[in-house]
Amino acid sequence: MSLRATLVGPPVGDPEAHVAGLTILLRQLLSFQDAGIDEVEVQGIEAAKIPSDSRLTISVLAVPAGAPVRGDTVLTGRIGLVWHRLLPKRLLAAGYRGDIEAAPLEAGEFVVAPADKAGLRQAEDLLLAALLKATDGLISRSINRRISLQVTRALLETSLTPNQMTGLAAVFGLAAIAAVAWGGAAWFIPGAFLLQVQSILDGCDGEISRLKYIRSRLGEWLDQVVDDVVNLGFFIATGWALYQAGWEPARVLTIIG
Repeated sequence: MSLRATLVGPPVGDPEAHVAGLTILLRQLLSFQDAGIDEVEVQGIEAAKIPSDSRLTISVLAVPAGAPVRGDTVLTGRIGLVWHRLLPKRLLAAGYRGDIEAAPLEAGEFVVAPADKAGLRQAEDLLLAALLKATDGLISRSINRRISLQVTRALLETSLTPNQMTGLAAVFGLAAIAAVAWGGAAWFIPGAFLLQVQSILDGCDGEISRLKYIRSRLGEWLDQVVDDVVNLGFFIATGWALYQAGWEPARVLTIIG
């Protein structure tokens, strides 16, 4: 059974305004798509203004303003609203049917109507804040994620892809390994700094992926492989540098024991 949603008018502000790297209308459609919606009717928007994007694979139909909402529609929302990217998915999973603006929200969820620049900024802030994970450790919550979200914000309107971001982070990780492997113990602190930069940037690829709905199995594989190679490589380089500095493994084990 196919699922249908409807975006109704009048629009809130400008649905073609950008929030976190996407137009608001495209963001709404991709959020519906992520929730498993098969078809979306958009009221009062010319067919020529319906977003054409490779990420959008569902059927999107332009219908006249004020057209009656079909009885088999499961979710409705006003054109131009910005909501938590997982809200439609959660509502459908909970069995909710109806207007997204009237839906009960859970902790961290939101629905905002960005009608001006301040509203657009608020919407972007909320989308970024929603990327925080309950599983983030102390360092990630207090340092890494705070910085990575600001880096991500600066990159959202660029064409940089998550995979390219993974590659950029890897450069810093490999530089950290090289610094310690060739520079020895004297380069531990610079190497650790470069590794920390890699760790921060490593969070940006996932943030960009979720905010811009860019996903691929290659990207998931690449992210995991880069993390493993960098972590193992830095560990090996550190051990080699300690050995070169006279820290014999037997002595280290004796001290630990």
